[in-house]
Amino acid sequence: MVRGLYVVGCLASDLFVALQVHLSFPSADTILLPLLAAGFFGLAYLELRLYRVLWPVSRRRRIAQIVEGRTR
Repeated sequence: MVRGLYVVGCLASDLFVALQVHLSFPSADTILLPLLAAGFFGLAYLELRLYRVLWPVSRRRRIAQIVEGRTR
């Protein structure tokens, strides 16, 4: 459940930051929209990296994948 809350919170904060910047500077759309898009994807990438650090793939899952790969 904590993992799900982390993902939803990160996505919500990314969208909120982009929306807040857009609403703060409504006349600068041509300059801000590409920057906001790049910032959104940059934050999402960093949050994904942090997610993988906080919750690494369990060792059992890797062993099961190796064993299943040998039987095929």
